[in-house]
Amino acid sequence: MTKIAIFKENNKGALPEQNQFNLSVVDRTELQINDLDFQIKALKKRKIQLDGDLTQISPSAPTMLSNGQMVLGEADRLKALQSQIRQYESTYHPGHPTLIRLRREVETLLAGGGNWMSTKEWLNNLSRREILWTRLRVSIQETIRRYCSQKELLQA
Repeated sequence: MTKIAIFKENNKGALPEQNQFNLSVVDRTELQINDLDFQIKALKKRKIQLDGDLTQISPSAPTMLSNGQMVLGEADRLKALQSQIRQYESTYHPGHPTLIRLRREVETLLAGGGNWMSTKEWLNNLSRREILWTRLRVSIQETIRRYCSQKELLQA
């Protein structure tokens, strides 16, 4: 090997003819870092928005379950039950099992013990929210990891 070839091999990437290439690599890396910064800011903003949304959710507000069933809040459930009772009273005998069950549900609601979401439904609802939070957290972590690796490449 000639002295020039050895010198070029030892100084690969630092030679004047590679200056334009090096500058373009730096520019691309800076653009990627800026893009990752933007993604991190957007994800943090989205997290803040979701946190705010979670604080505004009323525990008695209607909730859509994973199976598509709507679970009403206590006040809405009470109105629906009372309407159902009036409808059934026009067609069924006062001792009909459905009317008895509906009246019992109304009494339970009025006593303040109405918990209309079963444990299984509540866990499904909770699991869905946890999955969304986990996806968001993983996405933020991946974006930060890519940002850090790009930053290390730029500093090297």
